[in-house]
Amino acid sequence: MFSLRNKKAARIRYRLTWKEWQTYGALGAGICAAVLLVFYGSPAVSGIGAVAGWFLYPLLKRGDLKERKKQRVLWEFKENLYALSTALRAGESLESAFASMTRDMDGDIYQILTPVYQSIVAQMKLHRRLEDLLLEFAAETETDDIRSFAEIIAVAKRTRGDTTQVIENTAQLLQEKIEIRQELEVLLARKKTEQRIMNLMPLLVIGMLATLSPDYVRPLYVTLQGRVIMSVCLLLALASVLIARHMADIAL
Repeated sequence: MFSLRNKKAARIRYRLTWKEWQTYGALGAGICAAVLLVFYGSPAVSGIGAVAGWFLYPLLKRGDLKERKKQRVLWEFKENLYALSTALRAGESLESAFASMTRDMDGDIYQILTPVYQSIVAQMKLHRRLEDLLLEFAAETETDDIRSFAEIIAVAKRTRGDTTQVIENTAQLLQEKIEIRQELEVLLARKKTEQRIMNLMPLLVIGMLATLSPDYVRPLYVTLQGRVIMSVCLLLALASVLIARHMADIAL
């Protein structure tokens, strides 16, 4: 962890704000209430589902937001590597180049890493080694690429290796990974839309039958066998959603 006085500014946090928690909680409550009302036709069960959705959906959404923020951190990191490499080629030491890069960073563009890098520079002035600070920073980001880069820099510093070449190679590798991810997102966009439509189909079909032919589906809501059948259908629908999410989650 960063041993800094201003830890809040120095650390990269993957937490929902209170506003985000309220927004996703309300959305989750509405979704769970609607789904359980369709499958069980009971306002009481629907109310319980709404309470559960209020707490569970933000936790589920936090994972998506965390991944999105990690990709943003990776992009900001890659962009600043080019500036760091330029400063090194101008003859500056790694520490001096890092401080110069930090001074030139635009806080409006690099909103996440600017305070983090400023904290690292502040620690360097307290005679802490840059390679140690980079390793701590990599642990905070929970990103394998940044962790590997920090470890390579630490080894290069100990062995007097070519840190400039290491940084340029890392920047090129990250650029290629980001481009591949963007291409995958474009290819998967239509499939994800189709997935969302398919997820809604069971709800639409059951809701339509319950509205147009309530006597036809009434046994599913008032008999034990019907409730068991609806429970199995609900579990299968949830399983299909989870499987589809897992299939679309391609790690690079």
